[in-house]
Amino acid sequence: NTDAAKWAMQYGYSLIRGFTDSTRDRVAAEIRYFIDNSISIGQLRDRLLSSGLFSKQRAEAIAVTEVTRAYAEGNTAAWKASRVVEGREWQTAVDSRVCPMCGPLHGKIAKMGESFGGVGNPPRHVRCRCWVVPVVIGDSGL
Repeated sequence: NTDAAKWAMQYGYSLIRGFTDSTRDRVAAEIRYFIDNSISIGQLRDRLLSSGLFSKQRAEAIAVTEVTRAYAEGNTAAWKASRVVEGREWQTAVDSRVCPMCGPLHGKIAKMGESFGGVGNPPRHVRCRCWVVPVVIGDSGL
């Protein structure tokens, strides 16, 4: 996903607390590597862990959260550019691990450029597993 990779390299990772510029650059490069090489989240976590900058728990939280963010934002940029997508639909795994914050958003549709009732694209929180799918013009009644 070239749009997700491009977004990952441009994003400043400002939402991750306690990062230096060099740490942000490292995370950006690792997310880009994940996207370009189709490695697993576990492999990305291990790559972040091997940097010596993070605990295993923090490396996993960063991997899950920032990959989710990169794909949601990258896909949204591509969908906007397509001019055939008018919105996004929030998706959850619809399983026992879906949190009370995200569960009510499942299936909700928001127009491009608008939020899901005050919530932008996933991730809504650290380790969020949600994603958005495109809503094509004429398919939603928006």
